[in-house]
Amino acid sequence: MTTWDGMPIDPEQHMVIVRSEAAWTRQLRESFDELTASCGGELPARFVDAQPRNPAAFGRFVEAYFALTGKVDEDVQRLAGLVPVDQALME
Repeated sequence: MTTWDGMPIDPEQHMVIVRSEAAWTRQLRESFDELTASCGGELPARFVDAQPRNPAAFGRFVEAYFALTGKVDEDVQRLAGLVPVDQALME
């Protein structure tokens, strides 16, 4: 399997998103703040329970977290609506 920066790349995927670490970090911070505000200033004990309050901010947070760490449970990825880049661009 091919990897890029330690992350596996699906051989069927033809596109990737390239952004600076600073841009992903900014997205992570801004989406976290937005999600926290949507929850009245305090996130629930289980982070996934914040998703219904602001699905868009939740999705942006998970996307940025995954981009920065490569570590997000597949169930959380689905809840956030993340899909491979090729699939997102074809929809």
